Amino acid sequence: MKPAAMIFDFDGVILDSVSIKTDAMRRLFASERPEHVEAIVALHMRHGGFSRYRNFEMVHADILKRPLTAEASAELGRQFESLVLDAIMRCAEIPGVRAVLEAHAGKVPLFVASGTPDEELKRIAAARGLDRYFSEMHGSPRTKIEIISDLLSRHALDPLRCVFVGDAMTDFDAARRCRVPFVGVVRPEHANPFERGVCIVPDLTSFDLMLRNISPADLAIRDTA
Repeated sequence: MKPAAMIFDFDGVILDSVSIKTDAMRRLFASERPEHVEAIVALHMRHGGFSRYRNFEMVHADILKRPLTAEASAELGRQFESLVLDAIMRCAEIPGVRAVLEAHAGKVPLFVASGTPDEELKRIAAARGLDRYFSEMHGSPRTKIEIISDLLSRHALDPLRCVFVGDAMTDFDAARRCRVPFVGVVRPEHANPFERGVCIVPDLTSFDLMLRNISPADLAIRDTA
């Protein structure tokens, strides 16, 4: 497969940062709601790739059973960013990712579709020298479905000739809704969240070799919604 464009999630696909954000969610609620912290962390992990603000809403609605004001949500967001930012600036990249970006940048359009707030995403990418590889980078508040649909439309891309690389069910669901072939990154220390038959890799060290030896049909997923 020779993709016409490649779309990447960020946390867990570009940076090995998933555990940093999971730990931040635990610390964010541990002192105030220790009796609920395990349920909150489980919700966060189940909805990996969602905007943190969407997760805050679900925590309050489904677990804490109390309303969340806009002011309280914004304050949780500020606290969450302060817990993760320094660690994400220093964390390791997913093995092989830099070689993949170097090999494809300037030859095919590379995009990021992330649940990280847009401004924060771009600040991290710029500080780590990653932004130069990408034609566009987009984060929340738009969903990944909205971001990918917009990219496909504006760049007149055939979805079946693109590939989306993600690590969470939100990524898989976005690819399915947009009819984009999908590759899942499942690190050895994490459980596989994907259904049987989804193409998965432990990192990106052999990503290009895999793409050369696979057809778009092998990566295609159908919208069953």
